[in-house]
Amino acid sequence: VPGATSLAPDGALQLSTVWACVSLIANVIASLPLFVYSRDGKGNRQLARDDVLWQVLHESPNARMTPMEFWVAMLLNL
Repeated sequence: VPGATSLAPDGALQLSTVWACVSLIANVIASLPLFVYSRDGKGNRQLARDDVLWQVLHESPNARMTPMEFWVAMLLNL
C-alpha cells in the first residue's frame, strides 16, 4: 500500500496506544487463576499443591516478583 508505514514490534510498543493494549491484555491474562494438577491412580485429577511446579508458578516464581508480576513480564515478552 503506497504511503503505509510498518513498524517492528519494538517500535510499535513505543506507541502509547499499542503499549496500553498489550499491557491490558497481559494484565488480564496474568490475573486469571492458575492451577497445577496431578492424576491419582484412577486417572482423576487433583490439585498438586505439594508439587514444585505449583510453588514456582502459583506461589513464588522468584525472590523479586509476585506471580502476577512474573506472568505480566512473561506475557509482555511474548
